[in-house]
Amino acid sequence: MSIVNDTLIQGNYTETFRDTDSIISIVAKQCATTTSCPLHAATGEDVEKRLFNIFESLRTNLVTLYDGVETMVYIDRKFALAALAAAVYSPYTSMGQLFDAMSDLEKGEGPKLYHSLANSTTDSTLTCQD
Repeated sequence: MSIVNDTLIQGNYTETFRDTDSIISIVAKQCATTTSCPLHAATGEDVEKRLFNIFESLRTNLVTLYDGVETMVYIDRKFALAALAAAVYSPYTSMGQLFDAMSDLEKGEGPKLYHSLANSTTDSTLTCQD
């Protein structure tokens, strides 16, 4: 038996996105309280704007990642949003890593974001015994 979010089964994606907005707001407010946060800014709203601007910049400015052998990955807005979607499922452990990766992405560096998404999707289905 798989554990799946009921809002996804019902097709209620609006509620899912509202939850995502709430999680981002909470984490952004916490980020504004400490200079050790990779996306630190004066206020939570400023942190949210900075994060939003990173996502928006990826519409036209792709980040190219080479694996050092022969594979090339383009990190675009869809890729970054997928990483956000994966992070909000376990915000206590993943949002800090996401903010760190997004800070690197802001500088044109994509390995942390690429690996965070790759690691989060390798075991994304939870099962339980009846």
